[in-house]
Amino acid sequence: MENYYHKYLKYKNKYLALKNNSMIGGKINSNTNEPFDEKSIIVLPKGTLLFRVVEDPQTDFVGVPFDGKHCISASLNVFFYFSPFIVDGIPKWFKDFKDLHIYITTKDIKILSMINNSIYNRGSKTTGSILTTCDTIKSQCIKGRPYDPCFTDEFLKEYPDVMGWVAITKNDSKKFKKELKHGVLNDNEKKKYIHLVPDNRGVSGPPELALYPTVKREIEDVIIDNPDEWIKNHEFNYKHILTLKRDKKTLLEFMEKHSIYNPNNKFYTYKE
Repeated sequence: MENYYHKYLKYKNKYLALKNNSMIGGKINSNTNEPFDEKSIIVLPKGTLLFRVVEDPQTDFVGVPFDGKHCISASLNVFFYFSPFIVDGIPKWFKDFKDLHIYITTKDIKILSMINNSIYNRGSKTTGSILTTCDTIKSQCIKGRPYDPCFTDEFLKEYPDVMGWVAITKNDSKKFKKELKHGVLNDNEKKKYIHLVPDNRGVSGPPELALYPTVKREIEDVIIDNPDEWIKNHEFNYKHILTLKRDKKTLLEFMEKHSIYNPNNKFYTYKE
């Protein structure tokens, strides 16, 4: 019994260490001297094509409805994909949306990479002080989801110019690859524009991007009374350029005419 008890203490202490200490440490976490891996900060180039489905595109710029107004929290995530066909492979979330909204980045944007050779992955939201689960974020207007990563207050204070992250969702990727093999994405014309990437867990899938809306990140909730005035007076990390029906032919024509593939990062750049 003593051996089992010692094993229990060993794994309990290991769990507590992961829970209470950051695996990235540095100036963010005073409990460790391990530095934050700044090599995991990458630049998303100006003009990168982004694709999104959403009921009301205006909320991508003014945040969520709140008490008759709108609200942007410091950790607000606006989610995008890098291909117009990714949403086809995740029907659980997107099957009822008829339109696809197309955006481009307005500037070079710093983001935290949790793909390829990064030491971080989407699961890092439960192990460090850079990220936490979004349901733990303090906000009067947004109740985050426990399965989404959000930057911690400490990280945002230290790195306010990091505007988002890119990662792979493990469960969505499993379903997505089934669609690639046997479902609606088993189509060579669509597959031409779908590029999977790995993370350090050995998971591969379509990268998901989360961005904060405005060029200047606010550290506290912002309540917006007049959405049109807010949009007029602020710079954003992305802009909406087009809305198209989720029709294969239409989307293929758009990509053939208006996209340039970058094999280094597997994203697309917009061309007129």
